[in-house]
Amino acid sequence: MERKPPYLSLPSRRKRNRPEDDLQRSVCGLLDLYVNMGRLRYFHIPNGGKRSKIEVAIMKGLGVKAGVPYLCGLITNGPTLFFELKAPGKGKSSDAQLEWAAWLNNNGFDCRICDNVEGVHETVKWGLKQARKVAA
Repeated sequence: MERKPPYLSLPSRRKRNRPEDDLQRSVCGLLDLYVNMGRLRYFHIPNGGKRSKIEVAIMKGLGVKAGVPYLCGLITNGPTLFFELKAPGKGKSSDAQLEWAAWLNNNGFDCRICDNVEGVHETVKWGLKQARKVAA
């Protein structure tokens, strides 16, 4: 079987403009550096996306809550961090997201709404300093 030249194998679909996804990938790259140093663990909370009415009902029954932040970071002997990521310069938080952020911040957690990697990085560095205070 003859192989097609690479330029003929390009996907026919246009690339979707998803700045929030791009930001999250960059943030995960940063957090992976801290994971590799053994300083934290993190995970994504898959709440978003378009779903059918049936899927929404199923997810609601499984405990999905509107407005929960995208990422949770657990710092060894330190604070639990939550990050809600927004498209740089244009993302807007929903009322449910603001309510969750306020609840988390008022109940001993740290939740930040960030539209850039630097905001996440500063928060992680703050969390690591808090962990050192606890360890001392």
